[in-house]
Amino acid sequence: NKRVSMGSDVNTGFNEYTPVFTTDHKTMYFTARRSNTTGGKLNPYDQAYYEDIYRATWNMETNRWDSINNRIGRINGEGFESISHISADGLVAYITLNNEAIPKAKLKTSSSDIAEVKWTNQNQWSAPKLIPALNSSFYDGNATVTADGTTMYFISERNGDRSMSDIYVSFKSGKEWTKPAALPKEVNSKGRETTPFITPDGRYLFFSSNGREDGMGAYDVYVVENKGKNVWGEV
Repeated sequence: NKRVSMGSDVNTGFNEYTPVFTTDHKTMYFTARRSNTTGGKLNPYDQAYYEDIYRATWNMETNRWDSINNRIGRINGEGFESISHISADGLVAYITLNNEAIPKAKLKTSSSDIAEVKWTNQNQWSAPKLIPALNSSFYDGNATVTADGTTMYFISERNGDRSMSDIYVSFKSGKEWTKPAALPKEVNSKGRETTPFITPDGRYLFFSSNGREDGMGAYDVYVVENKGKNVWGEV
């Protein structure tokens, strides 16, 4: 299929990525590094604006995304925020958060961490809440969750000395998440795995990797079937 731009309202001269849609496909959230980022600060590591999460609404009359805004409750702060998952009912979202270079940040991260935000009775997103069971002192982020909300896959660099970044899994037990475990070597390579997406039924896991011998160069997209009980099919 031919790739078609979403238009200049969504795509600008800044970076835009990781679109996430609500179940009815009428609302899109995405991450961007625009000059109107909350706090107006530059990332000291690359001198580009910090990431914010933006929301866009589909206009059925014009067939375009409009009402694009990053003033969406308390979800955005002065640091790095990137969205990766919204629950089927639209009431819970998971984001990647990094405030390590923000001296007076109310929510301090040791690196990039996974946080949860909830839709409130005031019809806006709550302030992010870190999930200690999932996070380490290394990069943790890009969470993707099955439709029933019980299984999460995410990226971590906690074993980066051996395999750079890997896909990890955690299961929800009551209100808590279990200790994350890396997926087996049949899925994770010695290079970098990133941007996982699990289908709602938990059967197929899509991800990108630059560490597999059958790659076409740099990062490629892969898919693998979950056969259950930590058994995975051919990548």
